[in-house]
Amino acid sequence: MEQEFLGEEKLLSMTELMRQVYPASELGDSSFLRWKYLQSPHGPPVIHHAEDSQGWTATYQVLPRTFVVEGVDRVGCLSVDTATRKDVRGQGLFQRLANATYDELPAWGIDFTIGFPNNQSLPVFSGPLGFSLMGNVPFLLKPLRPWSLLKRLVRKKDGRKGSDLTFNIDPSSVFRNKQWKSTPVDWNSDLSLLQPLFDSMNVRHRCAMKRSIEYFKWRYGSCPSRNYTLMIVQENNSDEVLGYIVLRAVQLMGFRCGVVVDLGCCNAELAAQALGFQLHVAFRKFKEAGIELVVAACMDGCLESEQLYLEGCFALPGFMMPQPLRLILKVHRQEEINPTLLQFENWFLTFGDYDVL
Repeated sequence: MEQEFLGEEKLLSMTELMRQVYPASELGDSSFLRWKYLQSPHGPPVIHHAEDSQGWTATYQVLPRTFVVEGVDRVGCLSVDTATRKDVRGQGLFQRLANATYDELPAWGIDFTIGFPNNQSLPVFSGPLGFSLMGNVPFLLKPLRPWSLLKRLVRKKDGRKGSDLTFNIDPSSVFRNKQWKSTPVDWNSDLSLLQPLFDSMNVRHRCAMKRSIEYFKWRYGSCPSRNYTLMIVQENNSDEVLGYIVLRAVQLMGFRCGVVVDLGCCNAELAAQALGFQLHVAFRKFKEAGIELVVAACMDGCLESEQLYLEGCFALPGFMMPQPLRLILKVHRQEEINPTLLQFENWFLTFGDYDVL
């Protein structure tokens, strides 16, 4: 086992392992892994791997992220992409590599790790690795084409996540009503108008991943294998951005799904209403594109989730989900932890924080 800087040579070794463990996934694409691991504005991953004469046998890594807890920046990390080659499973490599990684995190100034484990890895995370199971992030959905959905339900469904579906909004479009205007924004344009909105969100949400222009351009604008659409909403005749949504269209569980990947608004009732108008526009554009179902993930009790519910979304019961969106947390520097972090209801989370969609 060793921990080293993930340079180009080791990236190719990781890619080969990911191709074996996650066949037909973007994790087997070196350009995707290069973007994810080497180009993040939050710095390089902390990673341990094991190898034999045939290459890497297992890897465990975490990605540093900046969080805001009660208005104060804190460095945490996200556990992702655990992989063990099939012929060496059952030897405890996952647990050993993970513990070796956690032992180093305090020296990197990392206070805690969060993750969203699948059903297979949850027992190890919540058992010997010492994570706390915080709760399940609500999974929201809204049918747009009920008859089409019913037809697909009687057929055999593919439970895997597929590739992007075609979803384009004319960049010159402006969607208006008497009070609001919603417009798409190019990722390569100047996004400075968003910073006051991000500042407001970073104060309003008690515990959340920090929103910033640099992070958004990397996370959504430069991903080589995914197509994200950013839309902002403003009051007519005003330049102030009151809310935003990040959208994607993808094949999911056999359905043509529109995904509200991320969303946010200023801390004002007026801004929440503007976000509601923007969601209404987005759902209409999804339907025009042949999308059958809208899905979102958002914590209850915030302005953002309230607008999703008002727009007709409802929470899917946990027993109907093949895999709940579980949040787990492990503290590495107890003396640095604000107790707010330890209460699930204090978190603001969306699909964008989950990293998968």
